Amino acid sequence: MPILNEFDLKKRIDGGNILPVYFLYGNDDGLKKLYTSKIQNKIVPEDDFFNFHRFGGECDLQEVYDAAMQFPMMADRKCIVLADFDFEKCGEHNMERFLSLIGDIPDTATLILTFDTVEIDDKKSSKVKKVFSAAEKAGGAVVKLDHRGTADLVRMLCAAAERRGCKMEGSTARYLIETSSADYNILKNELEKLCAFTGGGLITRELIDSVCVRSVEASIYNISRELTAKNIGKSINMLDELLFLKVKPHVILSVLSTAFNEMYIAKTSFEAGVRPAEAAERFGYKNREFVITRALDSSRRMTEQQIGLCLSELLRADTRLKSTAVDGRTVLEELMVKLVYIMSEGEQIDKA
Repeated sequence: MPILNEFDLKKRIDGGNILPVYFLYGNDDGLKKLYTSKIQNKIVPEDDFFNFHRFGGECDLQEVYDAAMQFPMMADRKCIVLADFDFEKCGEHNMERFLSLIGDIPDTATLILTFDTVEIDDKKSSKVKKVFSAAEKAGGAVVKLDHRGTADLVRMLCAAAERRGCKMEGSTARYLIETSSADYNILKNELEKLCAFTGGGLITRELIDSVCVRSVEASIYNISRELTAKNIGKSINMLDELLFLKVKPHVILSVLSTAFNEMYIAKTSFEAGVRPAEAAERFGYKNREFVITRALDSSRRMTEQQIGLCLSELLRADTRLKSTAVDGRTVLEELMVKLVYIMSEGEQIDKA
């Protein structure tokens, strides 16, 4: 069985097709939690002491195996959830026990393997391939639950707002995604706050700015926007806010570098006649076209050469941050001055 997506999984659950093994991974923790709950609720209530068992990553695999092998009490099936078991770090013995657990699941049980903090490399890891194969041989499913595409999230937010007696325009929903997160759980929580605050009526961008928590990544992207607009004072004020919140200088620099790299992708793609959706697909932003659109908007103020010079300065700052004892704030403030100079003059500051 190939790796399933959210649509395939939902269709099977809604049809009552419950499998013996589920391997749930991907970058959307909210969706993994949602579908773990959906599968479990199709089998037994969570408060069923005899037939529902949940284990963490540090558990003894023998206990998980024993729970799966015991017959259900006054129910057709048992449900066993094993969360964040880091099989990549297993020794050979424990790896064999883990594969046996998957392969020996009886008809009277369903095993849900879900991963939030453990990274799953489905391209290169030989252990991951062995686990996928074991799940498939057991009649189970491997499901990758990545963030929903922007269009799907916009529809979800608008419909959810309407169900709560509020109204949200598509452009406002996109703004919420850009400023908060593409994570299902985070968006759901932010929407609940917005609807509770308005008590009905229209949800606006201004309300989102007032009520919602802006992600660190979104805040750093805002710095990049202010830099391209040559607003050095505002950029440094925003930097001060992030440092006050204990955001590490190397994290700020990393996201800033990503923002300028995305500008380069957007700019060169646009000049080559490549549409943002196609560029997003080519450069690893599938279903996140807004990233390229956002970068294209910022890059309109710059030439391709200017973006290249900015990337060179970002690389120098990264080297300086990692190899010297200079204060991180100083490195970032000097970097910002150099970037704004490049925006204004089209050349690096040391050539002035």
